Amino acid sequence: MRGYAKEYRKKNLERIREWYRQYRIAHPEECKRYYKKWRKAHLGQCSLLRKRYRARKNRAEGSHTLEEWELLKKHYDYKCAICGKKEPEIELEEDHIIPLSKGGLDSMENIQPLCRSCNSVKGAKLTVKPLMVDQKKLWLAIKKL
Repeated sequence: MRGYAKEYRKKNLERIREWYRQYRIAHPEECKRYYKKWRKAHLGQCSLLRKRYRARKNRAEGSHTLEEWELLKKHYDYKCAICGKKEPEIELEEDHIIPLSKGGLDSMENIQPLCRSCNSVKGAKLTVKPLMVDQKKLWLAIKKL
């Protein structure tokens, strides 16, 4: 059955898309409730999708997964790279060392964990406090673990 459904979807992709589009037009409130509920249940995934969209919009190369982000946070002992505050006291955010707006990559070699406060202060600047590690070498070492 699963193979048949997959084949049907492939053959009728445009027809299915049009049906969903019409359904969303006919049932906007129901769709709004569904998507709100889905976003609430998948916060990490929504955040990653938003960031990927922004990276594509800025034509940034590279990408990363939630698992890679969790691995990087673990390597930093769940601490902000600038002030050293630790989760769960604060929530860590992905910060692009070289901002996307300045041509930085959206890859793990260019990402460091920062708390919201430090990330807001840093903004689109290259760095606030120089880190003592080569981020690319660090990420390659983490991936080998």
